[in-house]
Amino acid sequence: MTTVLAMTTLFQPAASLAPELLAASAGPAAPSPTDLTATAALELFAPEPPGLESSIVALEPEPTVVIRIGLEPDDEEIRAGIESWMARSWPGYVAQFDIAEHEQPDVLIGTQVPEREDLDAILLRTTPWVAMAHFTSDVDEVALSELQATFRGERTSWAQLDGVRLPIQPVLVAADRGVGAAVLGLDAEELGDVDVLSPVRLEERAADLARERGLLMVMPLPLADARFRTLSVDGTTPLFQHRSEPASALVAQRWLGVRRDGWAGRDGVVRQDGAQFREGLIRFLADEVTPPELEVTTVTAVGDIIFGRKVDQQLVAYGDYTRPFHRVGDALRWADVTVANLECTLTSLVRPPHDWGTFSFGSSPRAIEGLRYAGIDVVSLANNHSRDMGVEPFLQMLGILGEAGIGYTGAGRDLAEAHAPAIVEVRGTRIAFLGYDEVGSRWYGATDSAPGTAAMSEQAVRRDVAAARLQADVVIPFFHWGVEYTNRPTERQHRVAHAAVEAGAAMVLGSHPHWVQAIEFYEGALILYGLGNFVFDQSWSTETTQGVILHTSFLDGRLASVRFVPIQIEELHQPRILNREAGRPVLDRMFSVSDL
Repeated sequence: MTTVLAMTTLFQPAASLAPELLAASAGPAAPSPTDLTATAALELFAPEPPGLESSIVALEPEPTVVIRIGLEPDDEEIRAGIESWMARSWPGYVAQFDIAEHEQPDVLIGTQVPEREDLDAILLRTTPWVAMAHFTSDVDEVALSELQATFRGERTSWAQLDGVRLPIQPVLVAADRGVGAAVLGLDAEELGDVDVLSPVRLEERAADLARERGLLMVMPLPLADARFRTLSVDGTTPLFQHRSEPASALVAQRWLGVRRDGWAGRDGVVRQDGAQFREGLIRFLADEVTPPELEVTTVTAVGDIIFGRKVDQQLVAYGDYTRPFHRVGDALRWADVTVANLECTLTSLVRPPHDWGTFSFGSSPRAIEGLRYAGIDVVSLANNHSRDMGVEPFLQMLGILGEAGIGYTGAGRDLAEAHAPAIVEVRGTRIAFLGYDEVGSRWYGATDSAPGTAAMSEQAVRRDVAAARLQADVVIPFFHWGVEYTNRPTERQHRVAHAAVEAGAAMVLGSHPHWVQAIEFYEGALILYGLGNFVFDQSWSTETTQGVILHTSFLDGRLASVRFVPIQIEELHQPRILNREAGRPVLDRMFSVSDL
């Protein structure tokens, strides 16, 4: 009697197979383990064919295929990913990463275009890089040719890059010199005395590097750090440009080179499933080893917009409520989200006074035309003038803002609304704004049954920020606080700002002093204690006629870069952007009282 042994262990359950295997079976369907077991049972009772000797039938596995894979230094993550994927989905294939000099890799993964004729070149990903300097640098832009000259050692002073007389300290953040040099369009041998840091070393040294005044650093976009100043290179930067604008002048590419012919086992026989393995490897590297591109979200903020008194008088005289923003509109509209402190009442119920002695600030509902023209998406009403015209005008303003599609926070019809966040969603990133008033809430503060502003307290701030963080990726509280006509924040401002960050705020904004105030980085968050005036008629001092536009960019919800644009208010109502020389004193008033 003949005995047949069914080798059921050779058949892998379908649930453990990779999708590409399930989708690409070659030849006739193989019998299942159940079918084989049944066949064996029947043959136990089958009559023995005459003339045949007893035998054992064993199924031999196909020979293992070794895939030689060439990687660049510090690609351990990719190596581990490939090994895990092959062990899980393709047990008949083994990756070999240590390749002898006389052997040619079957697969190449790196920053250079594979140029072998037997390899298909596939671009897996393009990663923008950024150039960064010390936070207080007054250089905004550098030409790529000048950047190349600097990293070759031909430019040694910031004065040669239109900056101050300060030695340049060049730093490349890259896996090795070759990778960083390629991004700059150079060969590794061309680099001069350049400090090359791995991403891990950058994290260890970032705090010290942030204090190096002469720093000029080039790094991958995902590592961008708000403690450094982002420079445009040939007019481009992935952190501060519209999505339709040209790509970054600095990019690193990740290429895949993969053999286009068959994959042979150790016996030299080409595997029938080689095409499916190749397709699966390409898909795996494109979808899993190469991470998705980061989402850049921009948020712009300005300080006090007060359409009252002489500002309103100008608006009425010109008959144009967009006029305050004619010279700055483009600088505000480009951002994904723009926020401001609206410190007045917009109403048709009361005629706003124009005399210099008044402190009741109001304007027509037509002032909404100006806010919309400037692309302002959210306003904070947490201040000591939002209820100047009375309760009913205040309530009318809430309705006007809502109808115009402009979000508001820091005030409301009752206490709950005053403390509620205004949330804006941009390409999947949710940004929550909160507002708090330290100055006028003793008179205008909301209650459970009365409209008004959200009073500032450390307890409320911690509670509201933590709650908003559960609803949004980025939380930004906007405070009305401090002492007027000074650039130094109070101890209470410091304490409450830190509490907001500890509760989850990514950035803290401030207004009320009518001067720009200090900035601070605390636990990775930016705190700008005072943005200064933006649209107001305080013309008796230089400081009250100036302020800043704050531009910020976030990478997947993480603050990555900050820029300040100084402005000068003219004709009692119209801000104008200052050039670098005229705007430097504005920034110096901020930086001189900041620990940078």
